[in-house]
Amino acid sequence: MKRAILSAVVLAILAYWLGRLHGAQEQIAEHNAFWNTLQADIERQRAQAAARAPGPDTVSAPKPAPQKILFHGQQAIERSADGHYYLDGAVNGTPVRFLIDTGASLSVVSADLAKRAGVTECLPAEFRTAMGVDRDVCVAKVQRLDFGQFSFRDVYIGISKNLAGDALLGMNVLKDLKIEQSGASLVLESDWKRDGG
Repeated sequence: MKRAILSAVVLAILAYWLGRLHGAQEQIAEHNAFWNTLQADIERQRAQAAARAPGPDTVSAPKPAPQKILFHGQQAIERSADGHYYLDGAVNGTPVRFLIDTGASLSVVSADLAKRAGVTECLPAEFRTAMGVDRDVCVAKVQRLDFGQFSFRDVYIGISKNLAGDALLGMNVLKDLKIEQSGASLVLESDWKRDGG
């Protein structure tokens, strides 16, 4: 009897751990599939950009999509030919073209752009993604981050040596705006209630 109970307990524990392992494997597989798709999309975009490039050693950035100010505090951005939304801006006054990325929790700039923008203090960090840990990053506070007609002060950003473009605009900044997509347009609007307007 004791042996049967002990066997049942051991089997229950084994089943529990196998179930957890299986769930973790499914989650890892889902994350890997997502990042593999994302990486393939990036490579496809690079190949398309290289094909459109005027010379063999240059890669042209996507043509700016039309941006229009609808009224103060609201801006519409048209989707670019590559399917993304871009917005001109600046980091500490240094011009940059931001890729709007609502899936990124933190805005990130390239190490080259950070250097041009005068960012000198940066704390080493690890960015954890489904593809693993990226240790070639750090986090810094920039005095000013501008895009379109919006301006933010004392913003934390990631600085990455591995970023494909110059900069992406993440949710740490976008969360302070209302975001609405309609057809091929993305509308950014100041949250007047939060801003006190």
